[in-house]
Amino acid sequence: MMFDIAAIRDLHIEQMNVVIVFLYEFLNELIYVKQSHDFVIDFDLICRLRKALYDLKQASRVWSVMIRSFLNKLDFHEIKSDMSLFVSEDKKMFIVIYVDDLLIIEADMSRIDKIKTELKSTFKMTDLDSTLHYLDMKIRRDRKRRTLTLLQTIYLKTVLEKFDMRDCASVATSMKALISNSILLSTKQADEDIIYWYEILIDSLMYVMMTTRSDIVFALSVTSRYCSNSNQTHVALIRWIFKYIKDTLKVSITFEESIELEVVRYSDADYNDTVDNRCSIKVWLFLLAEESIFWSVKRQTTSAMSTCEAEYMTLSEIEKKALWLRYIMMNLRLLSFKILTLVWADNKSAIALDENSKFHRKTKHIESKWHWIRSFIEREILLIKFISTVSMTVNDLTKTLTSKTFRDFRSMISM
Repeated sequence: MMFDIAAIRDLHIEQMNVVIVFLYEFLNELIYVKQSHDFVIDFDLICRLRKALYDLKQASRVWSVMIRSFLNKLDFHEIKSDMSLFVSEDKKMFIVIYVDDLLIIEADMSRIDKIKTELKSTFKMTDLDSTLHYLDMKIRRDRKRRTLTLLQTIYLKTVLEKFDMRDCASVATSMKALISNSILLSTKQADEDIIYWYEILIDSLMYVMMTTRSDIVFALSVTSRYCSNSNQTHVALIRWIFKYIKDTLKVSITFEESIELEVVRYSDADYNDTVDNRCSIKVWLFLLAEESIFWSVKRQTTSAMSTCEAEYMTLSEIEKKALWLRYIMMNLRLLSFKILTLVWADNKSAIALDENSKFHRKTKHIESKWHWIRSFIEREILLIKFISTVSMTVNDLTKTLTSKTFRDFRSMISM
């Protein structure tokens, strides 16, 4: 999301890396360790650990407290909705922290240099200047056109080579069409070696699915259900995803200049999709300035008795994320408190159930945790509007698609 904001506002993005990040602060806890094999004074002695070490449970916590205290002294304050995002007192400079990687985002380069100097005076830092690579993502930026592109071609090529899929055949869709859920169910316990490699295959794609490749989210949502009892049928589906990736290595997300920072949210559900536990699929997609920033395809935790209930529970889930994003944008002064948080849904019954509790007699069996959304609608913080299924962007995230429909879907989500 911060890359999108930087592209829209034409802000500088500078990256810094903290060297040996966990060795700066002393521990408060009393922790003892064995002497190192290369440095033994007395075999009967143990050592008290003064500073945090890698793999120590407290290490990340100690570093988090230290960097937060340091930035607070420089008049930066963390956003309560996201403790890794710091904003300056005047709301013009942002610092994003991911362990030892820092992104500094600001329009004025002189202010960035000043912060860099402050950081270098306290920590041993590597100045990476303008961000070109970040967390296995390659960043291409055109300042004249005010565009910023995120892609993971190098990472995906490495994954294909790791599993000997570099020269595999290509396919046009991320999921094989007309796959029945009943075919995927297995009553026999799978071989442990297959389960092991299947989980590794799934895990290798999870990161790109969450960061830049929303086009494979449905395929991974389906295949990841069978990690505990996978067979050759499931492995073939994963290999199909790899074949699709081979054909789409250069697919990326491009953030462009926009006059308004409008967030569009879509919510949908596929009722009774899974035959093993009859749970529905919940789907949502967030677009910021017409570019995808968040997406999700998951099974609901409880079974719904109708399409209306499935959509109702999905709306409750998406509104949690919508409010979280609302609070972040308000803290960054990118959104006014008076502006309603809008969500699009394609089920009129679910919308009516959210807006009016007159159907109480028919909804007594629904858990109370799904009803919290009503209070925010009454306070005019949230607003749900109807959109036809034909125009519902995320509708295609609930099913397998033909190659033509899949290409049209990718175009709708700006990929």
